[in-house]
Amino acid sequence: MTSFRITLTLLCCCLLLGSVAHAQTAADSIPTGWQLKSRMGLQLQQSQFSSSWKGDETGTVAWAWTWNSEAEKQMTPWLNWLNTALFQFGQTHQQSADRSGWDKPRKSADKITYRGLLRFTTGKWIEPFVSFDIDTQFYGELDNLGVVKTAVFTPAIFRANAGIARTIHETASRRVITRFGFGSKTRVDRLNLDTTTLEVSTRRVTEAGLEWFTNGRWAAPEEKAIYEAELRFFKAFLTSADQVPERSHWSQIDIDWQNNLSARVTSFIEFVLFWQILYEAQEDLRGQFKQTLG
Repeated sequence: MTSFRITLTLLCCCLLLGSVAHAQTAADSIPTGWQLKSRMGLQLQQSQFSSSWKGDETGTVAWAWTWNSEAEKQMTPWLNWLNTALFQFGQTHQQSADRSGWDKPRKSADKITYRGLLRFTTGKWIEPFVSFDIDTQFYGELDNLGVVKTAVFTPAIFRANAGIARTIHETASRRVITRFGFGSKTRVDRLNLDTTTLEVSTRRVTEAGLEWFTNGRWAAPEEKAIYEAELRFFKAFLTSADQVPERSHWSQIDIDWQNNLSARVTSFIEFVLFWQILYEAQEDLRGQFKQTLG
């Protein structure tokens, strides 16, 4: 229940922040020149059975919250600042086998991403850029070898890059930007478990190398349907990892492909599909896949 209260409080705070941001927009408190886009959704599913129910079903309560936003401004004639953010969080609550109570809720979605891009709009075929990206989650959980701990915003990946960018296509409803350059990638894990001493500490691993990143946004008229995607390739040449298993795979190319599709049925009903394909050999040689549908 404590975990549920914490996550419910986080959800309420985020919804409140979204409402405040919307109210401020309506009051024209956003600086002139900012182009804002924001979509927020909450999906719910519920079922419950009495202890005398003769079937073998058990009740569930599942919910997921999503907030996708974008803010862009032409700071000066030669500098454009683009910010995008995606927040996802959800839980599934399962009724116990005898239907006398409810088990501890489990996370079904937990994701925070931020993309910041400063592009020097020189009007040339290619343009210099500086970017800063964050990938993390609201909180991480550790339950291994009898050690149970939680920590907020962990694990977290910080990326900083600089190089050249090319705007392949840009209109009011469509945008595709690709960029290539040098960068660093730092992974911070505040729940790193030493299996020998059973002590939990913070572990940081930094890699430096080349990155190719492409992202796009396609919107239908009146933004009734929006598709957003990003594809990232990162090749490391240097690493701070000092453990043999990590050093044996750190130089392989990392691939991260994220997709988010939303379609508005009515003003309050929306279809949302997110999927991600991730390959990081130092984490798992098999690759990883994630999908949420609401």
